[in-house]
Amino acid sequence: MNDILYRRGNIYFITFIDDSSNVYLMKYKDLVFQMFKNYKVEVENQKGKKIQILKSDRGGEYFSMDFSLFCEENKITHQTSAPYTA
Repeated sequence: MNDILYRRGNIYFITFIDDSSNVYLMKYKDLVFQMFKNYKVEVENQKGKKIQILKSDRGGEYFSMDFSLFCEENKITHQTSAPYTA
């Protein structure tokens, strides 16, 4: 599988888990915010539900000012795991 990802230029992935799992492939970690916004739209359109809580590790890709403002504006509580447990 790694060979396939590298050939397409995707070396990162992010998984969003709700009633099912959704995996998004990325070329760069800084695409996490865009992937989350895409996922949010998908969930709201397909399931008619709002995301209330986002749980993540303490990775820097989740702590940009834009990401924080987006969560605040959309009333999404961002919870993080304890260090070295994820």
